[in-house]
Amino acid sequence: MKKKVVSLSLTASLALSGLVAATGFAAPSADSPSKKYTKSHGAPEFVAGKLTNPSEKAAKDIVLGYLKASKEKYNLDTNDSFVVTSQEADKLGGDIVRLQQVYNGVPVWGATQAARVDENGVLKVFSGTVSKGLGDKVVRTSSKKSQRDAIAVAEGDLGYKPEYEVTPTAELVVYPGEDQAVYAYHVILNFLSPEPGNYQYFVNAATGEIINKFNAIHTAGKNNPSVGGTDTVGSGVGVLGDTKSLNTLLSNGSYYLQDNTRGNGVFTYDAKNRQRTPGSLWVDADNNLNAAYDGAAVDAHYYAGLTYDYYQSTFGRNSYDDRGAALKSLSTTEEAITMHSGMVSKWCTVMEMELRSSRYQAVLML
Repeated sequence: MKKKVVSLSLTASLALSGLVAATGFAAPSADSPSKKYTKSHGAPEFVAGKLTNPSEKAAKDIVLGYLKASKEKYNLDTNDSFVVTSQEADKLGGDIVRLQQVYNGVPVWGATQAARVDENGVLKVFSGTVSKGLGDKVVRTSSKKSQRDAIAVAEGDLGYKPEYEVTPTAELVVYPGEDQAVYAYHVILNFLSPEPGNYQYFVNAATGEIINKFNAIHTAGKNNPSVGGTDTVGSGVGVLGDTKSLNTLLSNGSYYLQDNTRGNGVFTYDAKNRQRTPGSLWVDADNNLNAAYDGAAVDAHYYAGLTYDYYQSTFGRNSYDDRGAALKSLSTTEEAITMHSGMVSKWCTVMEMELRSSRYQAVLML
């Protein structure tokens, strides 16, 4: 058996012997609607059914064809388009296609979608936010600040000089709102010292004004509007092929590995083989996490929940600190953990375990 290294917190290791006694997951209160609309953009978040006729075309072409035929529904103009960011096969013989909406070639912030095409070439699910009517909303400008200018604005607002784990970045995006959309730089400041921070800034590309900002580490909880939604229960397949029930969150037509039923929450992130931590909340299109890439995240999320249950049932504690401390996990590749072990060690206690399969590993962060 090949040994692989997985990093877990001491909390998880203490709970391993008590997993059998842990309580189960709550059932969902109601079925998810087949169709709903966003408050900000008015575009369908989740549409299911037989959305297209059977086709022998590639899955991505079927989805893009559906969007082209739905331009009026989504109030799209000639400057709107969609870029396929990934495509993967599912275990039922279909394909999951993920997309990013762009306007004049610039990514639209928060406008990502996922679609499932079945084995017969029928589009069955289209989920995500489409920002509609951008042609009437986008504020056009002839001059733009530079990426360096935007980073300087964010650093000035931060108020202190951190020790960066990765170089600050600034990406030009279209930032949509209720009445207008502006070009803005999405600035990311990621560091662990003097205290962990994953600051996200949105700086108006024309004026240099800060439109929005938040620390993704501190705000990844119940009160974070970017991950507000409806508590649901999904399922996933772990690295050993076993199926587990998972408490998830439905938000903007996507399902996140966020469990609001335990203390201040259980959160599982996708580090995406990068140095930046903790990454983004793990997201899925259909609440059924059965892809190979999902395996370690499924296990991390499930056993973090059981860790909370163990402390509650055995010691009567509300999480490990008896104050409801959130349990945060990240999943990344074994290579990333090896490459960045110095950084990861700042987050957690490292222990070695055997995994029989999957090159994807999980890290639980306190």
